[in-house]
Amino acid sequence: MSEMIYVKKLITPEIASEMLLRNQNNRNIKKDTLKKIVNDIKTGKWEMTHQAIAFDTDGNLIDGQNRLTAVVMAGIPVEMMVSYNAPKSEKIDIGVRRSDTDSLYMAGIIEKNSIEKVNLTYPLVSYIINKSFYARKSRECTATQKHNVYLHLKDYIDPIIEIARAKKYRACGKTRSATILYAMLCAFHNGVPCEIIKEWHYIASTGDYLFKEDIAKSEAGKCVTYFATCVNTTAIDVNTDTIILAKAMSSIRHYANRTVIKRLYGEMVYPFVTVTEKELNYAPDLDHMCNEEERRIANG
Repeated sequence: MSEMIYVKKLITPEIASEMLLRNQNNRNIKKDTLKKIVNDIKTGKWEMTHQAIAFDTDGNLIDGQNRLTAVVMAGIPVEMMVSYNAPKSEKIDIGVRRSDTDSLYMAGIIEKNSIEKVNLTYPLVSYIINKSFYARKSRECTATQKHNVYLHLKDYIDPIIEIARAKKYRACGKTRSATILYAMLCAFHNGVPCEIIKEWHYIASTGDYLFKEDIAKSEAGKCVTYFATCVNTTAIDVNTDTIILAKAMSSIRHYANRTVIKRLYGEMVYPFVTVTEKELNYAPDLDHMCNEEERRIANG
């Protein structure tokens, strides 16, 4: 068997196109991954790693089609490692994909015991990015970009994560979803005290009224319990995500004496996320949905 050879090489768009001609039985191009790599190359964020473009013993491309295609699309040469005479194997690319937090931790950017390492934090950060622009936008962002968004909103994110990770709330897993954490974050960012959000989340998670002797608070508690019932009986997926968010915001607004709650707009995160002018101007009218839902609840 021929020995594998590794070389560092400047891959121009022309060389990448030639290499892609030897792409015989590879997987389909991953559009999100491709877009992310093209963005990194164009913005100067591309970094060469140990991961190589690989050709097997017959000269067929077996690893690297997304990276090579990105070079062609970007039209900019970058340095990569290239491996020749790689053995044909079913073991290629079957390892566990690293999460954003794993990558940041391994790079020494975040600490093991920080809030940022909690498994609720980065789903919330990704949700913030997606709601600021469009669904799946976070998949185009690097772990470092998400880290910078987290740092920018850290004073708001950390208290919300601390509320959601409390053991007494774990019985109702859906109230720990990114959708509901985002609604809590919006409320906190718009001036609703953290203690009120904590009480609201307790009722939403447990159904415990707490306020049987206080009519005003009891009514607010019923509003939150109505929301909790909705969460417990509705699957949170792509189709119901926006509805759940609107109901959560409406419920918190009612519970917090009708404090106005608005979503986090794109300008909160765009300095840390590469976006186009069209993406920057994108703003779904969630506030209108929340107002309609609040009126519906108030009218019984």
